[in-house]
Amino acid sequence: MRAKRSVVFLVIGLLVLGACRAAPSEAPSPTVAAIKTGVGVEGLTIKLAEITPLTGTVAIIGKPLTRGHEVYFKYVNDVLGGIGKNLPKEQRYKVELVTVDSQYLPDVHVQQYNAVKDKVLAIAQSLGTPQTKAILQQIRSDKILTAAASLSADWFKETYVVPNGAPYIAQIANALQYLKDKGVQPKLGLIYQDDDYGAEGTAGIDYAAKALGFTVVARASYKPTDTEFTAQVNTMKQAGADHVILTTTPTPSGRILGAAAALQYAPRWIGNSPAWIGALVGTKDKPSPLVPYMQQNLWVVTDQGCGWANTGPGCEGSKLMQENMAKFAPDQTPDYYFEFGYVQAMGLHAILEKAVEMRDLTRDGLVKAFEATKSVDTAGIRKKLGYGATCQEKVGVTGSTTSTADLVRWSRADHSSALDAHLRRSGGPADRSRCRDAARRAAGRSSGAAHRLPTDADRARESDLRARSRSPACESHGHAARRGPLRRRRRGHGRGVRLDPRGRRELHHARAEDQLRPAVLERNAHGDGKSGEGRQDRRPHRMRRDRL
Repeated sequence: MRAKRSVVFLVIGLLVLGACRAAPSEAPSPTVAAIKTGVGVEGLTIKLAEITPLTGTVAIIGKPLTRGHEVYFKYVNDVLGGIGKNLPKEQRYKVELVTVDSQYLPDVHVQQYNAVKDKVLAIAQSLGTPQTKAILQQIRSDKILTAAASLSADWFKETYVVPNGAPYIAQIANALQYLKDKGVQPKLGLIYQDDDYGAEGTAGIDYAAKALGFTVVARASYKPTDTEFTAQVNTMKQAGADHVILTTTPTPSGRILGAAAALQYAPRWIGNSPAWIGALVGTKDKPSPLVPYMQQNLWVVTDQGCGWANTGPGCEGSKLMQENMAKFAPDQTPDYYFEFGYVQAMGLHAILEKAVEMRDLTRDGLVKAFEATKSVDTAGIRKKLGYGATCQEKVGVTGSTTSTADLVRWSRADHSSALDAHLRRSGGPADRSRCRDAARRAAGRSSGAAHRLPTDADRARESDLRARSRSPACESHGHAARRGPLRRRRRGHGRGVRLDPRGRRELHHARAEDQLRPAVLERNAHGDGKSGEGRQDRRPHRMRRDRL
């Protein structure tokens, strides 16, 4: 949130008649209070900690997410001149990030927190729900503002935790509401990580299934260290689950999908946002053999706004992000977690600016600034982030975007649940159960966008587009339910991003299907009644392949 401009009123004294003979004296300059500082502020340097997995299976999330922070604060330091936009440039504060490896282990996370807490003003990133909960009591005791790189619904009621988007509970509720709106009556299954993150999936499916009249036929958990998932997949298959929620991280997701493909089990997989990463599709030289299976069966739910290809009106934030990435991290490829980290850093920047405006860069001052920063406009990258002193104020993002691994298509069905409105109408829940229950109740009442299930005509049109796309004269690979060909490859930054001629804020990135052979991507659009790759196409209308 931008700080208000200071207005300086100059009071000019009128000269009395007899004073005309004396030389006029200058009016005294208004006194400006010094900025209070404390732990983590050394001179004009603000130190922020990054506690994130840089090794282990979740490093594929931690590394690009941390890169998003680094790029954004490099932009703040080098382009904006630092924190304190209303200060003279020589008086602005530069941000220094202190990054430590948590290995995605709660006990290591605690150790790293203790190693950095007395050196920094705030925690700019605490990645993981169980990891952040492991230090939560210390966060409260130390009164240190902490930005959670996690979407637990519990963060909305915490004084010292900065949330960063729609909670996992809302993602699941919105996805299931989407099915309800389409007239689908699923037999639901859930595979979840056996920790606090997985508990979010359990809470989400329990509430949404009850509210929507769906049946949960199977559940299976796994330990974060597990490497074999055949038992969990068999549990889903034997129970007849045809829609399975994945409250997982990317590495288990890939192994679960691989086990399911081997067992010829092809339900509709619906993943919470951490279930996906672009690396699951492989590379141009070595594409994953699971690409056709994922194209057919996998959806992912996020709250992302503009795609990487959108830099026009309403997507100025995406344009600036890509420019900063090209300037400060030219080897970074477009990545959902990079964007997540970049947006999280935008929120921290707004809080720091508010603290400078309030002349208080202590930990207490930063918390007050967080409470005073009601929302942060991301310029289209995401919806406005909701901050504030209460649970209701912090719930700024409740809509979700359903994506698929085809690869990945944006449905743009923005299921804006009634969560925000409901929480603002209700009182200020002071305890976890009231705040979380309110989130569950409201998230289930999503109002899906007006999409319809594909008809035979839609499938015929899709088949025709695929046939035309295989023509040597056609540069695009063809897209499900596209009403016109995509434009030629965009010549920006050398990343091979394609533009959507209809301006639907959709992404088509070379790291997905552009890099894969058409034969790898091809599938039977009509289906042959069998499970697996050739089964009937049940995708919602106007969903297309893009990258998350």
